Amino acid sequence: EYMDLMFDVNPLMPALLGIDSERPGLEDLGEEAEQRQWRALTDIVTRAKAIDPARLTGESRTTRDVLIAAAQARLESLDAKTLEFCVSDGFQAPATGLLMLLPMTPVGTAGQARAQLDRLRASPDHLDAAAERHRIGIDAGRPDRDPEPVTTIIRPVNSSLFRRSSILKMFFRLESTSDDVLVKLWAPAGA
Repeated sequence: EYMDLMFDVNPLMPALLGIDSERPGLEDLGEEAEQRQWRALTDIVTRAKAIDPARLTGESRTTRDVLIAAAQARLESLDAKTLEFCVSDGFQAPATGLLMLLPMTPVGTAGQARAQLDRLRASPDHLDAAAERHRIGIDAGRPDRDPEPVTTIIRPVNSSLFRRSSILKMFFRLESTSDDVLVKLWAPAGA
């Protein structure tokens, strides 16, 4: 249930891992989606904690503890609003994560190629949403510690994200008939 939730939250992950490589879409970076995720994670933690560990086998106790720790870590990240100030060269930042992970997503079938086209077309809006969440965080004074180093980095990053998303939007204004051509380029013969 936890993994299903995490894969629903970020459909790129099951595609990247080859678990559901034809799943289209990207993570919804909006505040409402974050609140839905928070409620679902809180429910999972509450139910997992209600299970008496003494009644479980050693392996199941470990699974319960790992589930609680993972879900609580994600809740802490949501509570801290890290999306609003996370800028890095790693996967955890929304913009760099997307730009690093998309090229790693396997595309070997027509279905995978169509899903990848969907993700590529959604990328400009995803980058816009990341920049908007950064703006919301800055306007709200987050993080609550000295924001100057963060805002000094985020403002230029947002400017760059908006420029890149505009370029990507022009590039991805593809006609639907172009899909077949792109799918044939990506997918092996007979797929």
